[in-house]
Amino acid sequence: MNNDDKKKVYLSYRGFSAQNFISVFSFLEYSNFVKDGVFITFREGVRHPAGFKYDKENEITMSISAIDLRALAYGIKDIVKNKSNALPYKNITRSDAVKTLSLKYVDKKSDGEFIYIQVLYKKKVIGVEFNKWEALSFSDSLKIIADGTEKSLYMAQRKINKT
Repeated sequence: MNNDDKKKVYLSYRGFSAQNFISVFSFLEYSNFVKDGVFITFREGVRHPAGFKYDKENEITMSISAIDLRALAYGIKDIVKNKSNALPYKNITRSDAVKTLSLKYVDKKSDGEFIYIQVLYKKKVIGVEFNKWEALSFSDSLKIIADGTEKSLYMAQRKINKT
């Protein structure tokens, strides 16, 4: 296969809507070999005269692997458990800038505990706020996506190796 023959097979999707929006979807990419991929996309919520929508024009998307996604899920659970902030979770460097994905713990006292997942790119920050129960639930969803993606990857690799 050459570059034009690359084929993507989409596997899983999960979105979470709040004031801002985060979505995660996984895929396998076939060329001379098979590799997994995950896109995490952040969109800001914007009020318009017609209502509320998420700004697709200024979204920030990061590309990671299923292993990175599982690490993010574990990072969320660790922050909820230990009630502490994490160092920036993941830096993705491209030719034009660095994208940094961070996890942050905030205790709003009377409102409860919250976890922020945010991305920084070219001085723009978009984050999604979860209460601790939503954060744990989202973490479980991320792990399920990572597990399913890796299982599909292994099955596809085994199929290619048999031919």
